[in-house]
Amino acid sequence: MEANAIQKSRLAVWERWWSSVDGKPGEVVWDAAESDLVADLEVFADAFTPDLPVVDLGCGDGRQTRFLARHFQTVIGVDISPAAIEHARAADDLENVSYRVLDARSSAEAERLHDELGDANVYIRGVLQALPAADRPDAVRSVAALLGETGALFAKELPPEADAYFAEQVQRHGIWPELERVMRLVPPGEITGPELVALFTADHFGVIGTGASHIRTVSVLPDGEPINVPSIYLLARPRAAGARADRLADLEEPDARAVKERARIMWAAGDYPAFARMIADAGAASARRAGAARGVRLLDVACGDGNVAIPAARAGASVTALDLTPELLAAGRERAAREGVSIDWLLGDVEELPFDDESFDAVASNFGAIYAPRHAVAARELARVCRPGGTIVMTAWAPGGFNARLAEIGARYIPAPPFPEPPSLWADPEHAQECFEGTNIDVGFERDTARARFPSVRESVELMGRSYGPAVLARERLIEEGNWEPLRTEIAAEHERWATPVADGVQIDMDYVVITGHKRGERPLTGGER
Repeated sequence: MEANAIQKSRLAVWERWWSSVDGKPGEVVWDAAESDLVADLEVFADAFTPDLPVVDLGCGDGRQTRFLARHFQTVIGVDISPAAIEHARAADDLENVSYRVLDARSSAEAERLHDELGDANVYIRGVLQALPAADRPDAVRSVAALLGETGALFAKELPPEADAYFAEQVQRHGIWPELERVMRLVPPGEITGPELVALFTADHFGVIGTGASHIRTVSVLPDGEPINVPSIYLLARPRAAGARADRLADLEEPDARAVKERARIMWAAGDYPAFARMIADAGAASARRAGAARGVRLLDVACGDGNVAIPAARAGASVTALDLTPELLAAGRERAAREGVSIDWLLGDVEELPFDDESFDAVASNFGAIYAPRHAVAARELARVCRPGGTIVMTAWAPGGFNARLAEIGARYIPAPPFPEPPSLWADPEHAQECFEGTNIDVGFERDTARARFPSVRESVELMGRSYGPAVLARERLIEEGNWEPLRTEIAAEHERWATPVADGVQIDMDYVVITGHKRGERPLTGGER
């Protein structure tokens, strides 16, 4: 069937639905309860750019649109169905609301609306999950057109857990009439959290927040209990183009939060512990360089699952491990329990370390703090919590090495993160010294190599594909574009180039730079001197 015919068919489905609705309370199963809308408003109100109009994309009968109009100056409800727009207009007498027909999959229509309104904030509720996967990128492009350079997005969608919820209710109550009509005419879809994030990060958005929530509706279950469906939400905004300073040290706080949230999602998306096992010897080397020993208080920043923290604790150090990603902290706790070491695991941000000045004898970060968006801010925080005479150890991938080559290949297929100061800059001695300027840190540099072993080159490529977060997030889009296999082919060729046969398979040497900082002042006491 031609694309135009498919579009007409889908429009006809929605027209049949909205033409059959007569406006009885609870008839539209997904209409939001007031408490649900208030809870959502608390999530996105501060993220929406003040004074911009709000577009309710997929507004249906306008219930949510009318709520938004009580809180924002100008609100426009748009929907693919003319019948839905008629319902919305008939129920509305607010002066700051208007409605129009618009197909969310048409970026041209969205661009025309943007030409009329200028930049806008966008509110989406249950639209993307209802679209076939192939149509979702088109809807994302429409969102981008509406946001322009300064708008913000709130999207709330149904994940697979929603199917389980409704299956449970059907088992308890049977299929009640309102649900039967929905399932017959417009059966709901689903979208996972990683899929939702990937849709927007793939299209050059900055994701500034995600989370689990519920959709509470006006409609109720046959026993009178409210419908309370599991949901997920996402906050995003366009990446600034041209407006940013050349250095992220001057980045505004909302921009920095977007970079950090994207990093958190990225590292949680893959299997970072599996990836980290490849470079475990680099973590052990950092622990040694930091002077891990009995009585030494050591902080592992951006710790992952503990490549530095665990060998440091084995050496007798009192270790605190901090990371921005809860999933990695959970993996670290499990790993430490298996290995029988005691570590304090904390959720935290390298740019805002939750510790007093001079709290640690040693501070280490193994391929972690380099991903902080504001390099100088991160350096000042590492220096602040380090005692006079103490040691700071950071690592970054060496230019021209295996990991740098993979990054170059990936950049041709996967949109680069919004890093005007990329992590690779830390490998430049002048840049690192500049970041630590004024912190009483004397900075030194050396090179080292992490040696990763695999049963075969094929196994090494497979491991990277399923463990490396950016690739995991981009996989669906790359498959749709026909670029997944070309990327794998290039990655495999690079693995072949660097692999050396060893007794149990192959070894790939991963060169990296070690940045060692010594804080001027009195040398901290070692464990034997306490």
